[in-house]
Amino acid sequence: MEIYVLKEGARRGPFLPFKLRELLEDKELQPSDPGWIEGMATWAPLQEIEALSHWIPRDPTLPPPLPSAEDWPAISSRAVPAAGEVTRELAGARRFQAATRGLARTLDSMMWFTLVWTAAVGLGYLGLWDFLLRSWPAVVAGGLLWIPVETALLVLWGTTPGKWLLGIQVLDEFGQKLSWKESLKRSFLVQLTGSAFGLPILSLLPMLQGSMAWVLYNRTGSTLWDQASPSRVFHARPSPTGWIITGIIIALWMGILFWISLAVPMPVDLPADLRTHFEELRKEMDTIWQGRPPLPGTPAA
Repeated sequence: MEIYVLKEGARRGPFLPFKLRELLEDKELQPSDPGWIEGMATWAPLQEIEALSHWIPRDPTLPPPLPSAEDWPAISSRAVPAAGEVTRELAGARRFQAATRGLARTLDSMMWFTLVWTAAVGLGYLGLWDFLLRSWPAVVAGGLLWIPVETALLVLWGTTPGKWLLGIQVLDEFGQKLSWKESLKRSFLVQLTGSAFGLPILSLLPMLQGSMAWVLYNRTGSTLWDQASPSRVFHARPSPTGWIITGIIIALWMGILFWISLAVPMPVDLPADLRTHFEELRKEMDTIWQGRPPLPGTPAA
């Protein structure tokens, strides 16, 4: 939900609800200022817009509404968390958000690397097996090329394909899209301190960076690149379609890996240990395939 506000004859916004509340608390806006959200026929005072009722700060001189008789037992027995305490619900939400952010970054990497690899194979710079072997120079080059691409995506749309599928948006502290400078800084820091410029995920550096980012996010709800940009990440509930497309992308990625490892002729310069490994894998798959039961209706050999 995006909110526009009229202040001193000028239109301000759009603001997300959390930013509107901050501006109201800081007295930069007043509850009596005219506001508008999508679906309204005309402007109305912010305090009279029903959809914003939970975001308008309460007058501190007035007590909150009394709870109903039905609500009182639950309220009286509810534990009040101490300042700075991470409740079980908050910890669970942060773990889910951290996981979806990591998955979104993985999806972006899969799609971008496949695109770069396909172009390089078509131009003759790489072979089919380079998709599976992923030499460090080629991977790092792909990571560097992703920085300006992600920068442009965040400036123009506030998200990337992987983030969009999982309901994630990256905005500035005012709830608006990042500037080119902020977006470039964030994208570079993600590669430097979070993705190790696309190095294999089981390498030491990506594992250390991923572990540190996971711990920091679960403790503070933010990452190094969020804090340094500055930027804020907003999560909406991923749609069923988003989850389905995510599954399809992962399945296609795995399908490419299996096709290369089992069907594509191995390059002559493949290291001996890898050649032996893939030859054994192909023999095992041939054995499994030959020993499969016949399909219904298939005549016996």
